[in-house]
Amino acid sequence: MKYIVHFFNLAILCCLLTACTSDSIQSETSETEIPSRTDSLANILKTYDQNVQTLIQDPNGLVKGFNLGMEGTLVKSKSSSLQLVDSINNTYSLQLSPLEAADYTFQISKDKLTKIEVVIYPENEYRQGVFYRELTDYYSSKFKTKALEDNNTSTWKIPSQELSIRLTKVGNRKIHDLLLVFEKLK
Repeated sequence: MKYIVHFFNLAILCCLLTACTSDSIQSETSETEIPSRTDSLANILKTYDQNVQTLIQDPNGLVKGFNLGMEGTLVKSKSSSLQLVDSINNTYSLQLSPLEAADYTFQISKDKLTKIEVVIYPENEYRQGVFYRELTDYYSSKFKTKALEDNNTSTWKIPSQELSIRLTKVGNRKIHDLLLVFEKLK
């Protein structure tokens, strides 16, 4: 019995050491490889999890090619590849994999896109962490600024574009969703 406990403790220690090593490598890479062009962002995006790539899809926009200030008609035409869930609130759904999905809600005022909310439904807590780390890295690289992190939230404020981005882990012990919000700086 004593050997089993020692083996279990050794296995946990090995897992922790491996996790710490890969996290430090990831942070070193993201700090030194800040892209200067969209091509660089596309190359960085290719290194991420397939579902994160599908979620973002187009580095020319904030998410899936959408940008704040777009005309409402353009938002409607670009969202035709997504499944309409709620036409009153402009909510569309995208199946990322058999067990993961995302809902995109577009707030349009005076025929301009003023806010984008994306709710991501990862399979489990581990996958929530993958999405959170890779999205934090992607938007830090895209806007060449580190996120302000507070508990389960990463926030970017980009004054040059009058843009605020917030990525938050939401849910409880059984639900491990993420909320990604793009809006004008207040």
